[in-house]
Amino acid sequence: MRQLLNRCCYGVITLAFSLSLLSCEDDLDPKTFIEPIFCDSGIVDIDEEGNNVVINGANQVECIRAEGNCTVNMLARDIVLQGCLECIEASDEAEVNLTTESRDIRCITEGDGVLATDNAIVTLVSGNIIDIFSNQANGIRAEGASFVELVAPNQCIIEAAQSAIVEEDTAEVDTSGCNELIIQ
Repeated sequence: MRQLLNRCCYGVITLAFSLSLLSCEDDLDPKTFIEPIFCDSGIVDIDEEGNNVVINGANQVECIRAEGNCTVNMLARDIVLQGCLECIEASDEAEVNLTTESRDIRCITEGDGVLATDNAIVTLVSGNIIDIFSNQANGIRAEGASFVELVAPNQCIIEAAQSAIVEEDTAEVDTSGCNELIIQ
């Protein structure tokens, strides 16, 4: 009976060791899971400095939806917005500011990656890469007098089934803060 216990423990140790060799670095980093954010007034400050943040919309809601005079500020080591109708939807006078210290901002969605309308402002500042992927719509869609800004010391990657960037009316999308802009 004692040998069986030793084998079991050995098997677990071996399996854990093997998995750690095959895993990506991100898989080993602890993650903070946050529910989708909806705000229509006031300020939402999320300070997860040093942590990796994941917001999953479960393919039912926007990961971050700000309207009215709401301001959403998020600081984290790494930010992933996934399974969202839109990763970020900002309208009216709303403002959304996402900042990563040293890693990426990643958006994976079926709809528009970033949708800014009216006078909304969306600012994404990454410590490394900004990666926006829309499987069925636009990467960034700015309408009205909205403003979207991307800042990354490495690459800003926008991959979309429709258009990577759509600017309507007097809206502006500023990618000049990206060291390299890749549109796929």
